[in-house]
Amino acid sequence: SLSNPNLPDPIARPLENTSYKVIGFGQDNCFSDTANIFVLVNPRPFVQAGNDTTIVAGTAIQLSIQASSDVVAYRWTPAAGLNCITCSQPYANPVTGTTYSITVQNEAGCEASDQIEVRLNCSANNVFIPNAFTPNNDGQNDIFYPMGKGIRIVNYLRIYNRWGKQVFEQKNFLINNRHAGWDGKINGLAQSSQVYVYATQLVCENGQLIELNGKLTL
Repeated sequence: SLSNPNLPDPIARPLENTSYKVIGFGQDNCFSDTANIFVLVNPRPFVQAGNDTTIVAGTAIQLSIQASSDVVAYRWTPAAGLNCITCSQPYANPVTGTTYSITVQNEAGCEASDQIEVRLNCSANNVFIPNAFTPNNDGQNDIFYPMGKGIRIVNYLRIYNRWGKQVFEQKNFLINNRHAGWDGKINGLAQSSQVYVYATQLVCENGQLIELNGKLTL
């Protein structure tokens, strides 16, 4: 377990507790001296981060590891999207697909590491767009706007009348923002009940684009 037994400073890599003896000789080999050193080998801790997983963009998942009983410290990297980097089971809510590394340490300072990849899935299922609204100022369904989770930004929301003329447009706003939606008015005038067509483009937290269109009844 020594890199070279004939060096004054070899590197020792014993697999178990080992007592080493070194004998030093003078240049003429007439005199020698002996010394001993004991190397204590502490067991390496064990850690397993779990299987790679896919979550819906905008949601969180609790990372649950398995570790040996001698572990006394935890360190997660990167910190982005984690609610705690020194916990054994933090919650992860990344904005992009991320590979997290967990490094554990026992009282002897020995370390072990593992990784888990958290992938993001984003689709139209992340978004809810109503097919009707009632802008009568009763406090319910007065504004038409997209709702959902895991969406970074709404690039645009456009409304067209039955003849294909654009009557409303809003750009670059956050999802679930009712103040960015349509109140059912055109040039400040409330419109009568009829069917419109909407088109919207959204950007997921992972950068994926979603384009949706459909009919809207006022």
